[in-house]
Amino acid sequence: MNEIFLGAINKITGKYTYLKNADKKHTYKCPDCDKDLILCQGNIIKHHFRHKIDIGNMCTYYTSPSESQIHKDAKMLMKSMLEEKNDFKITRQCNKCERKKTFKICKMIDESNIELEYRFEHNGLKIADVAYLNENELVCIFEICNTHKTCENDRPEPWFEIDAKKLIETDGKNILCERGFICKECEVGQLVKKIWPDRKIWPGQDIEYEENNIIYNEDYNEYQIKCKNYELCKDSLPKWWYECKGHYICTNCDMLFGTWKNTSMNVHKTGPGTLVINNNLQCINCSKNKRGIMHLNCNHVSCFKCFKQCYYGKKGISMCSLCKK
Repeated sequence: MNEIFLGAINKITGKYTYLKNADKKHTYKCPDCDKDLILCQGNIIKHHFRHKIDIGNMCTYYTSPSESQIHKDAKMLMKSMLEEKNDFKITRQCNKCERKKTFKICKMIDESNIELEYRFEHNGLKIADVAYLNENELVCIFEICNTHKTCENDRPEPWFEIDAKKLIETDGKNILCERGFICKECEVGQLVKKIWPDRKIWPGQDIEYEENNIIYNEDYNEYQIKCKNYELCKDSLPKWWYECKGHYICTNCDMLFGTWKNTSMNVHKTGPGTLVINNNLQCINCSKNKRGIMHLNCNHVSCFKCFKQCYYGKKGISMCSLCKK
C-alpha cells in the first residue's frame, strides 16, 4: 500500500481537495489522468483515493506516485492552503543553535491571487513553484522541494522552501522551511568572537545583555555596548566598561539617575541608574499617551520629550515637575 496519500480535483469546482477535507458527497478526478476516483473512507485502511477503474489504467498517482507527481500534488496543496484565506505560519530553524523563527503568512485579500509556475525576472528568467501576488506584485514565493533544492541567489526575499512529502503529511500544520538561517543571537556571538577575541568574563557580567546590545560607534571607530538607558541617552560604552564600573550605565546617566559619587564635590547619588520605560502611558506634562519614562522618586511618567526637558533642558530641574520629588 502506498505510504503517501495525495489529494484530488473536485469535479464540480475544479479545485484541489486535500484528502482529509474530502467528502463522499462530492465527486473527484485524478489530477494526472483526469479519470474518475473513489474516495475510500473505511475503518481499517487509512482513508485514500483510488481510481474508479483500475484495470487497464496505467496511472500510478495513488498507488506509487513518482517524484514529479508528489511535487505536483504539494504545489496544489500549498496553493489551496493560501486560497483558503486563513493565516498560517512557517518556521525556519537556525543552522547553529536550532533556535526557531516563525513567519506569519497573511491571509489573502480580494486583490491577491496565487499562481503556479509563475514566471518572473530575477538574475534572469525564473519560474516559481507557487507565487503569492498582491495586485500583480510579488509578495512571496514558495518553492516545493522534492529532490533538488533551489539556489539561494535565484529567488528574491521573502521566499520559502518546503519539503513536498512533509507538507502533504502534516496537512499544512507546523510547516518547516527547509532553508536554514543564522539567528540574531548566533550572528552577534560570531561578531563578539571577532571583535573581542580575548574578552575576559568578570563576576556579575551580563554576557547576554552585551551580546544583544552591540552597536558600532563611529566617533570611536569601534563596536561598543549600549547604555541601559540608550533609548534616552543614545550613548554607548567601551568593552572594558563593566570591568571598571561594574554596570552598564554611561557617565551622564550615572550622574543624573545612578549612584555617581564625587568625593571632592561631596556628591553621592543613590538612584537606580536604569530607567523604567513603558508603552502607551499618559504623560503628566503634555497629557498625551506615549512611550514614557517613570521618574526616579515617584510613580509619575513623562514622555521622552518632556522627560528630557526635566533632566536635560535649560531649566534642568532634575525632578518630577508634578510632585517636585
